[in-house]
Amino acid sequence: MSFDDLLLEYRRKTLKSAAHYEKAKMFLAGGVSGSAKFAKPNPIYMKSALGCKFQDLDGNKYIDMMMGNGVSILGYGNEKIREVVRSAIDNLTFTYLGHEYESMLAEKICSYVPSMERIRFATSGSEAVNVCVRAALAYTKRKKIVKFEGNFNGGCDLMLSSPDLQRPGIPQSNLENILVLPFNDIENSVALIKKHADEIAAVILEPVTGFMLPAVPCDIEFLKAVRKVTSECGIVLIFDEIVTGFRLAMGGAAEFFQVKPDMHAMGKAFCGGYPIACFGGSKEIMEKVVTPTKEPSDLVEKIFHSGTFTGHPLSCAAALAVLQELEAGEVIPHINFLGDYMRIGIKEIASRKKCPVQVTGCGSIFGVYFADREIRNKRDAMRADAKKRTEFSMRLFLKGIYLSDGKPSLLSYMHTKKDLDYVLSVIEEILPLI
Repeated sequence: MSFDDLLLEYRRKTLKSAAHYEKAKMFLAGGVSGSAKFAKPNPIYMKSALGCKFQDLDGNKYIDMMMGNGVSILGYGNEKIREVVRSAIDNLTFTYLGHEYESMLAEKICSYVPSMERIRFATSGSEAVNVCVRAALAYTKRKKIVKFEGNFNGGCDLMLSSPDLQRPGIPQSNLENILVLPFNDIENSVALIKKHADEIAAVILEPVTGFMLPAVPCDIEFLKAVRKVTSECGIVLIFDEIVTGFRLAMGGAAEFFQVKPDMHAMGKAFCGGYPIACFGGSKEIMEKVVTPTKEPSDLVEKIFHSGTFTGHPLSCAAALAVLQELEAGEVIPHINFLGDYMRIGIKEIASRKKCPVQVTGCGSIFGVYFADREIRNKRDAMRADAKKRTEFSMRLFLKGIYLSDGKPSLLSYMHTKKDLDYVLSVIEEILPLI
């Protein structure tokens, strides 16, 4: 079956989604509320979701290998989350003021992530990362930020700035204060950080890359080298753990890799499907540039961070329910086992079928690349066959498995071995066809 035939089958399978798209795009730009939700020839629209599966408008059911980009670590429709949120709705009207759920959640997060001695809540991962960076700039009184090729650090202007791809609407002047370094390259990264050390406020990285370079972990020696040079140079090291926080381990990537940053941004896994993220770090940094005093000095010493919906009681209640489930100790080891099961299974199939496939990731996160060499960074990924990757996602979709093209898989507690055996059986069937 050619790719054109696959597209025709996609259209036949999603007729109601296609009709909805024609209506939606008259009011929603692209028919969706975010560019990452757009797909050709038309996006699909969901009707319901439960466990690790969802159903679209056409009645098709899918095993979801992304779980809302990682926000449903316990699965869709978790009854304990729903019960806690119902109670919050009944007992606490949103007033903009602080509330007990907020401080209870903050205490619990800080107890599991020792390098987060003080935190603040945000409504999205992009916001959390953006304010982390703002705090580092204020704390160090330096101007430059270091990020790494292939890392996605949210949707703010500064983090979207890059010399090799300057997106429309992003001020060109941002490039003066951004250094983009090679991921997993100790020698060149350390040398460039040392060269510009007096100007660098922060180095930000994803311990496991997410949505620009799916599921490539930092080499442990690379992570240690970056930690060492930033400490020596007085540079704030930020872990962008929007994907890895409370997924790899209760203490996030810092616990998993045993490397401690100065600040974190976390989201997705602990949110229970509700809009919440957090950022934080050492008491020294947070007290100096975030904690308000209502004194005139705040105007010159403290960053601005606020928002009507930051720390919303429903989101905090849902997140508390998630963390209570995670701290019981069963969820994370189980989903990490499932991640290992999938990586081993796909590698074995690819070897047996003699298909040039690389499987990346760690814990419950994995990615699939059509390449004949290991994927350690963006340059390696660019040499992989993107057309085959697209066809892979399309063939999975037509067999009832949802994995958006070029995105990582993020497993949940509701995935079963039976679900994953089916996914592996489909991969065994389709790999020789690609």
